[in-house]
Amino acid sequence: MLFGIRRSVILALALGMAGCEANLAPLGPEEGPTRVVMEVGSSAIYTELGAFLAAAPGVVVEDFEGTRVDPESAAACPGPLDSTTDNACFAPGAIVEGIWIDPPTVTNLAVLRGGFLEGLAGTAVGPDFFGAQAEIGFGASTVNAVGFTLVAPVGGPGNVLVEAWGTEGDLLQSFDAPVGELTGLFHGIISGESISRLTFTPPSGLGLLFDEIWFGTASLEEEPGAAGIVVQVEQGAINPRSQGVIPVSLLTTDDFDATRVDPATVRFGPGEAAPHRAAGKVSDVNGDGRPDMVLHFSTVQAGFACGDTEASMAGRTLDGIFFEGTAHVRVLCLPDRGGPGSAGGGRR
Repeated sequence: MLFGIRRSVILALALGMAGCEANLAPLGPEEGPTRVVMEVGSSAIYTELGAFLAAAPGVVVEDFEGTRVDPESAAACPGPLDSTTDNACFAPGAIVEGIWIDPPTVTNLAVLRGGFLEGLAGTAVGPDFFGAQAEIGFGASTVNAVGFTLVAPVGGPGNVLVEAWGTEGDLLQSFDAPVGELTGLFHGIISGESISRLTFTPPSGLGLLFDEIWFGTASLEEEPGAAGIVVQVEQGAINPRSQGVIPVSLLTTDDFDATRVDPATVRFGPGEAAPHRAAGKVSDVNGDGRPDMVLHFSTVQAGFACGDTEASMAGRTLDGIFFEGTAHVRVLCLPDRGGPGSAGGGRR
């Protein structure tokens, strides 16, 4: 079913999904993919548009405002969309040259104009089926900076798995991108290698739309890193078999404001564990009158082993600045689970 249904009906109907009631349940806290957000080679992840644009000046933006769809209306047209598209949704040249948008697992892309749904300001484009994968690709081999604003009017907020692919078909980076509702959330990636395409895989029941897409070329060679990083593990000894969490503090110094850390980008330990909770706790840990950031990490996911004495932490601030620091740790050496009498028992 295409668009043309009364605006008072929720987007589930507007997207042509009236027969898919089973997909309408909200995204649960444990659903969706979980992939590491971490520096891979020279790739960098951004969560603020201003920081991304500062690092990638001159990128081109596609905002879909050149559509043929009437204001406050919606339509569905076959994909892919590119600068040569000529259909009821876009005329030739309406999509900027050098980018294509495709729903590889379904036929149509939905186009929603601002005002079609209350709270939707701009034009948004995405697969017209809940949970369907989306793809954006680039004609030039020099594209290494891509930003995008994602909205999920149905099934959101939630997480979408984003994978960046190189020109040789190799996976450059994968990460979870939180998706907002009608206001949208920005994410960006700048890679040390050229990006040929990005794939977006939402969980079942989430309607994925792009509000804006930026792409172009940027350099990471002179990207500054944050200075004065102090990391403290607030635990005397780590039992690597524990099912609990490890509290870790990032301290505010003269050179570094720990409250500006973006917890979603932080990874800790040999296993590059993500924070146990989405938000960190702001607290004056060392009593110097300045607020610090406390994060908790799953002991199992942190991946410590007997003999480890140092743990690394890396991430980005809300301004997109990369930081990295290390902390001293003491990891217990435990007998094998079979006991002292079993083969290989005793301390390592």
